[in-house]
Order: sequence, then structure tokens, then C-alpha cells
Amino acid sequence: MDLKYKLMIFSLVLVLCMSVTVAAEVTEDTTNDISIENYDSEIATSYDNINDDKNIEENTRSVNPITTDVVIDSSYDNQIFDVSSNVRITSGVAQSNNIAFNLNGDNITIDGLNIVNDETQPIAINALVNKNNINIINTNITIVNTEETETMGIIFNNTYNSLIENCTVDVSAVSQPLYIYNETTQDYDYSLKTSAILVDGGSSITVNNNVVHIVNSTDDGSSSGTGEAITVRYNANNVQVTNNVVTGEDFPYVYGINIYGVSNLVLIENNTIGLTSGNYIGGIQLTSTSNSIIRRNNITGTCFAESGHCAGYEAFAYGIVLSSSYKPPASESTNNLIEFNDIDLSANVTYGIELNIADNTHVYNNTVDVDGEIAMALGMYNSSYCKIKDNNFTVTGATRELHPWAYEAIPPETTGIKIVDDGNKTSDYNIITGNIIRVTDTTADNYYSVILIGTNYSQVTDNELYAKKNGDKSVSYDQWGTDIVDNNTP
Repeated sequence: MDLKYKLMIFSLVLVLCMSVTVAAEVTEDTTNDISIENYDSEIATSYDNINDDKNIEENTRSVNPITTDVVIDSSYDNQIFDVSSNVRITSGVAQSNNIAFNLNGDNITIDGLNIVNDETQPIAINALVNKNNINIINTNITIVNTEETETMGIIFNNTYNSLIENCTVDVSAVSQPLYIYNETTQDYDYSLKTSAILVDGGSSITVNNNVVHIVNSTDDGSSSGTGEAITVRYNANNVQVTNNVVTGEDFPYVYGINIYGVSNLVLIENNTIGLTSGNYIGGIQLTSTSNSIIRRNNITGTCFAESGHCAGYEAFAYGIVLSSSYKPPASESTNNLIEFNDIDLSANVTYGIELNIADNTHVYNNTVDVDGEIAMALGMYNSSYCKIKDNNFTVTGATRELHPWAYEAIPPETTGIKIVDDGNKTSDYNIITGNIIRVTDTTADNYYSVILIGTNYSQVTDNELYAKKNGDKSVSYDQWGTDIVDNNTP
């Protein structure tokens, strides 16, 4: 089951649990286990959720051609431009107002623009399907939209060999739900309305050294509304999201970096992410993503329930989440590396890192500090052949039940590491070694550093475990073939 969002009484939202950890006193990378390589692959060229002519169809303004290099001046304000191949666009003015570009060719560069738009131009730059060598650099984009329309700073639609670098993208948009009920199919259709940078498919794309901010533009809007700062989705391959500063606030569901819908060879490195919400935050989320690396990111955030904004009567915070999609075409996340990340989160319910049907994941040298009413450094669900090594986990929380209308695949519990299954598929052959795990439950008489439920043939060895139950007794397990040895309390 796709756990990206939660099923609440007022709206259906699928939850991906997220939480990340960062290295404690380690100096060497371990990326020899997993590598990212360039490779050729067949990429789908059309998707149900892509409209090739977003700006053209949704705006009544005339569309003007740009066929040669151009320097933008004030005469370009309040217009849409269809840009041909082999064009470079620069600016000769301090600010361009309500200007938008449809990039309908290859080898296009936009360099040094300062774009300020409102609801009349809620999509600033839109690269149409199957374009090559698109470069958006040194450009500032500000969009303030108070209407319930799609709001995006930059869109790449199945673009290749392209770059977004040294840009500032600030998007204010109305809170709108991510899933819309379809009367015909009697199901919920996915429909993202707000993202500052959206990469839809494609290959060999770099999003580097940008400053990205998203915020709810009004106090109104859906209580299940979603805002995403950087989104990569739908068969995107060989994508690098690096060195970005990402902030988000005031949406009920707010995500820093979201990799969604079967992607491969993704590198997420050296990003700084800070999020706040009264309902749900997710620092880095990956669904159906394989052969990828999440490394050296710094994730902070707070999420405490706010009246009128908390769709499920609980407020959740996740640092890093790896999960698999259950909807067709179902695809699991496999062979990923999470290392040297630093996560510091506070919320009613807090998860540092979550692996949800994410086999063969390595979690190395992360530092996670989480606190809340219930807090967990690392949770795993139906995930096997994973290795949790040399992490530093600090957890402070209490013991209580979730609200009955809230859901989490890994039932929240104040502990360091919790591994569970669904009763059908197990979480087997996992190794937990060399970790420092400090747990404080402010209400319970007995609590554990590690909890294993439905897990076979696993190892918990050579860890430093600080909890009310110390040493090897600090590990709770109910299955066979599991070794619990050589753990100690310094």
C-alpha cells in the first residue's frame, strides 16, 4: 500500500513516512556499495498528468514567438512567449512582470531574468515534451497566486540533458488537495497543483544550487492541500538534486524534495531543508525509486497539530522516506543508499527515517535527533536485506495511542529502531550493527532501543543501547533465527 499520504476522515491522502539520519563522527563515504552511472534507457514520452500546452491553453493572452537570441525589456511584460530552438534569453531590466515562456525547442538558455508573476501567469517557465539541452540559470522567479489554479515556477516535461542552477524560486499558492475524487472511476486521481520546480520524466537532469521556497498564499484552502518544493517524477532517470536550500510552510502537507513514480539513478546530496506545518512535513520522500543515493542532507522541521489544518487529528513529521507504490504499475524501491544525513525533527508524531517496502537499503552513518509525543529514529515495514550501520540515533518521546482516524503502517512507538511486517510478507535478513541508540520515554516504565515484530534471520550486534531496558535486554523480538549479541550499555 502506497503510504505517501494518510487516509483521514475528511480526505484521502497517501502518506510516505520520512525520516533521515546523519553520520556521527565518520569520515569516509561508503558509496562503493551503490553507484550511479549514466546509461541509455527507454523513457516513456507521454503521461496522463502532463499537459504539453499548459500556459497556452489556460491563458487567453496572445502567444508570441522568440526565434533568435533576445534581451528582455519592459515591452515583454504581460505576455507569453513560444521559444524556438537555439535561443538564449537574457534581461536588460531589473524586473519582468507577468511574463511566461513555453520552451518548444532544443538548446535553449534562460539566463539572469527576474520574473514576478501573479495568478495571470502562474507558470513561469514550461519546457515542453522531449526537449534537449534546456538551461535555466541565474534566474529569480516569484509567483503569488491567490486563485485555485496550478502554480509552478519551472516545469521540465520529459526533458533531456538539462540544468536548473543558481536560481531562486519563490512560490505562494492556494492549498489544494493532491487527490481529487473521480465520480466515473470511483477512485482518487493524483493531481499535484503546487511545485516550485517540477521535473516530469526525462534523463540527465541537474537541479543544483537553487534557493526554493513554497508557502500557502492564503489562510484558506483545502485542509488536505499539498505543496512541494522540488518534485521529480514519472520515469525520471539519472537526476541530480544537489546543494539546494529548500524551505516550506503553511500547507497542510508540505514536502521538501519528492521523488515520485518509478525513478532510477537519483542523487540527492548536500541539500538543506527546513519545513513547518500544522499537519504533515516530509523532508525527502522517494516512491518506487531504485539504485539511488541520499547523502549529506540537512533536514530540520516542526509539525504540531493546528485547529482547522490537521486533516487527521495528528501532526506527523518525517525526515527521509523510501517507499513503494501499490497502485498499478506497482513498483518497489530497491538498492538505495542513505548516508551521512543530519535530521532534527519535532512533532506530535515523529519519524526520522522510514523504509516502507524498500529491500536492500543501506542506512549508514546518519545522525537523527527526533522528539515529540511519540518519536522513532528509524521505522521499517516489509523491508528485507537492509543494513543499518554506524548511525547515531537520539529519541525523546512518550507512550500514547494514535487518534483512531490516523494511520501509519509502522504503528508509532517511542523507540530507536522498529521493524514490522503486515502478517503476510516479512522483514527478513536485516542487519543492525555499530549504532549508538539513545531512547528516553518520559511516561513508560519499560521501553526498548530496538523492536522487531515479524522479522526473521536478522542480526542486532555490537550496538550501544541506552534505554530503560539495557544491553541485549533492550531489544524486543518475537521471531526465530535472529541473533541478539554483543550489545552493550556504556
